Amino acid sequence: MNPFNFQLWILIIATATVLSAAINDYRTRLIPNAITFAAMLAGLAMHGLHSGWNGLFFSLSGLAAGGGLLLVFYLLGGMGAGDVKLLAGVGALLGAEKIFAVFVLTVIAGGVMAAGQIAIEHSLKNIFTRIKNFAVVWSANNYFSVDDRINVSSKNTLPYGVAIAIGTLTAFITH
Repeated sequence: MNPFNFQLWILIIATATVLSAAINDYRTRLIPNAITFAAMLAGLAMHGLHSGWNGLFFSLSGLAAGGGLLLVFYLLGGMGAGDVKLLAGVGALLGAEKIFAVFVLTVIAGGVMAAGQIAIEHSLKNIFTRIKNFAVVWSANNYFSVDDRINVSSKNTLPYGVAIAIGTLTAFITH
């Protein structure tokens, strides 16, 4: 038996990454750079050392795909940079092909979490107010800008790191 099972170590590191990020995000609504950058570096280093340039390219493409999938949502103000960096780090570990499955499962988990949050808050009015506040408005300077009257407390935000963890772990189980 090979004492260094590469895929097992990737699985362990990815699991530790998403679980620690989920716990931090749930508690503080922040995902520390130490977690996300460590995942990115671990993915790049491990794949590079294991498979040379092909491994490095595999990891870089996963990093770009993972970050790119959430970048639009970040730019629209729908999530934090930590969420983008976390999915990029998971992508660096798992590669581009697997990150798409993680992304789809993450979106499903995030949708379920958002529906649960709505049900718990019992206030569709609050949700519609938040959507209105996030709406893009035409400014007097003839460019689109996000309404600066947004006042969202961290209590009302969705810890998307938890959704990413659920999506990642579900992908491990189902694929």
